[in-house]
Amino acid sequence: MDKQIKRIALLIFLGILLWSISVPTFAQVDSLKIVEQSKDSLQTASSVVTSTESTLKQLEAPSLSDVISGPKIVWTIIFLVLGYLIIRISIGLLNAYGKRNPKYNLLIKRILPIFRIFAWTFLIYLIIVGVFSPPAA
Repeated sequence: MDKQIKRIALLIFLGILLWSISVPTFAQVDSLKIVEQSKDSLQTASSVVTSTESTLKQLEAPSLSDVISGPKIVWTIIFLVLGYLIIRISIGLLNAYGKRNPKYNLLIKRILPIFRIFAWTFLIYLIIVGVFSPPAA
């Protein structure tokens, strides 16, 4: 009971400490500095708007023919076939190991679907990032 009271008191103390740190302190501010800063911020805001417009033009979405091409489709098919074969072989090896060791058979049977999901997810990720490599926009 004493340990619980100490833990609760510690949590309350930490909560008050974190709250006191996060609460902003208010200080007196010179109004002339605020006016000067607002003028400077308006000038920088206009320059930011023009630079943002130029970067938006650069980040326009590319055409579909630039993202998908003949060689990329061929490499996608190659990756899918190789991935299918590797997943199929590894599942066969795991099944064979499970049949030889009955102690691990049930565990391996439970892990196989999870392994398939992760393997196919990783393969799709490789195809998207490695082969197609879409732009950030």
